[in-house]
Amino acid sequence: MALPLAMIGVGMAMTLGLGFLASQATSTAMTRNVVNRKAARSIAESGLTLAITYVRSNSGWRTAQTHGAWLAPHAFGGGTFRLQFEDPGDANLSNNSADPVTLTSVGTIDGASFRVSATVTPGSQGCSSGGPVSITGATRYVRTSGSDANNGMTPATAWRTIDFAAMMVSFGDGVYVGAGTYNEVVQSAAHGTASDPIWFIADTLGTQTGDAGAVVIDGGGQPAFQVSHDNIRIVGFRLTGRYGAEWLNCFGGVLRECELDGSADQGVRVDLAELEVQNCLIHDNGINGIYVTDLSTITVTDTRIWGNAHHGINRWDGSACSITVTRCDLYNNGRSGLHLSMRSGGTCALTNCLIYGNGRQGVNQTGNDGSTVTIWHCTIATNGERGIFLQSNSTSIVRNSIVVWNQRGLHVNGGSMTHDHNIVFGNTVADYQGTSAGLAEINSNPLFVGALFIGGGDYHLATGSPAIDSGTNASAVTTLDCDCGGRPAGAGWDIGYDEVGSAAQGFSLIWNEQP
Repeated sequence: MALPLAMIGVGMAMTLGLGFLASQATSTAMTRNVVNRKAARSIAESGLTLAITYVRSNSGWRTAQTHGAWLAPHAFGGGTFRLQFEDPGDANLSNNSADPVTLTSVGTIDGASFRVSATVTPGSQGCSSGGPVSITGATRYVRTSGSDANNGMTPATAWRTIDFAAMMVSFGDGVYVGAGTYNEVVQSAAHGTASDPIWFIADTLGTQTGDAGAVVIDGGGQPAFQVSHDNIRIVGFRLTGRYGAEWLNCFGGVLRECELDGSADQGVRVDLAELEVQNCLIHDNGINGIYVTDLSTITVTDTRIWGNAHHGINRWDGSACSITVTRCDLYNNGRSGLHLSMRSGGTCALTNCLIYGNGRQGVNQTGNDGSTVTIWHCTIATNGERGIFLQSNSTSIVRNSIVVWNQRGLHVNGGSMTHDHNIVFGNTVADYQGTSAGLAEINSNPLFVGALFIGGGDYHLATGSPAIDSGTNASAVTTLDCDCGGRPAGAGWDIGYDEVGSAAQGFSLIWNEQP
C-alpha cells in the first residue's frame, strides 16, 4: 500500500498545485481586466473631451456630422475611441441649433471597452462652455508634415513646430494644430489682450488642417506648454512632460478642453498667475493634478481631476491665493482631493463639486491664520481618512453638503468651522470630531442613485432622498447644480451637488459612464 499512498499523495499535491496556479491565473486575469477597463475609461473620456472641443469650437459641426453615424476609430493611448453624435429628439442634427445633442465615446483597449456619453444642451447661459473660438487676427497652421521654413498661412504651407508658431504670432492671432505628437517645449513669446487673445487650438477632427486625431505635446523632462505672457488661450490638446502646462507671472490665461496626464510632476502649475481651467481632464500625474502658489488666482470649472499621486488640487507655500472650484469631480487621488496650505488672506470657494475616493482627505485645510474656505452644495464621500479636515487657525464654512462614508466626516483640529444644513452620515470612526452637529444637519443615508463600479459611481440623489428640499437658501452662491440644472427645482434647495428635478440650462454637459 505504500506505493499507491505515495502516488495518491503526489496526485493530491499536483492537484493542489494546479488549483493554486489556476487561481493565480484567474487573479492575474481579473487584475488585468481591471487595469484594461480603467485604461478604456480614460481613452473614452479623452475621446469625449475631443468631441466637446469640436462642437464648441466649430459653428458648422451640426451640418458636418450625421445623426447616429459612428466616426472611424481614432488611435489613442494604446487603444482606440469611436465617436457618435445623436439628436435624441427628432434624429436630425441640423434642423434646430437649440436641440440637445448626445455625444458618445467608446474607448477600447486589449479587449476591454468603456462607454461615456454627454448630453449637450446649447444655449446662452452656458456651463463654462468658453464660447466658440474667435480669432480676430491672422490664422496660422501647424502640421507634422509642415516646415518652419514655410509661411504658416495655409494648411499646405503649415509650420512644423508649435513653438515656432508661438514666436511668430501676435495679439488676436490663432494657431490650428493638426493631429500628431509634437515632441517639443512650447513657450509663449507675445502678449494677447482681453479682447484679442492669442489662441492655440488642437484641430482634433481635422476640419481646419485636414489632419484628424489627438494632438499631443510631449515636453519630455520640461513643461509641454510654458506660458509667461498675458491672454493666452489653449484649447483641446493633450499635454504631458515635467508639467503638462505652466503659467508664470501672467494674467488672463485660459486652458480649455485639454487632457493633462502622465507628467512627472504637476498636470498644471500656476505661479504668480491668473488662469481659468475649463472642461479639462487632469489625471495620473506624478505629484499633483493642479499646483497653485504665490498670489495666483485660479478658477477651475467643469473639470475632472483623478488618479494623481498626491493631490487633485494642491495650494502650497508662497503668498495668499484665490481658488474657485465649481462643478468639478476630484476623485481617486493618492492623498487629498483638495489640499490647501493657505496663507493669511487666501480664499477658496467650492461649489457643486463631487469629491470621493481619495486616499486621505476629501478637503484638507492647513496653513496660517486668516484664510477662508467656503464649501456649498458639495458631495464628499468614501475618502480614506476624513471628508473635511480643518487643522489650521483659519475659517471653514460648510453648507448644503453631503459628507458620508469617510473615516471621519467633519474633523476640526484648530480654527473655526461653521457648518449647517448638511447630511453627515455613516463615517466609520466619527461623523464629527472636534465639533458637533450643526443647525438642521441630518444623520441618515442620502440615498444616491447608483452603486459604485470600478473607479466611479453615481452620486445623484434618488427619489425619496432626505437631501431633497432640506438645504438653506444659496441664491447668493449659486443658481445651478452639478449638471447646470437650475436651483432650486422644488419646494426648497437640495443638499449635495445634485438638484433633483432640475433642467439643464445653457451649453451644459451631463456625463453618463458605463463600464
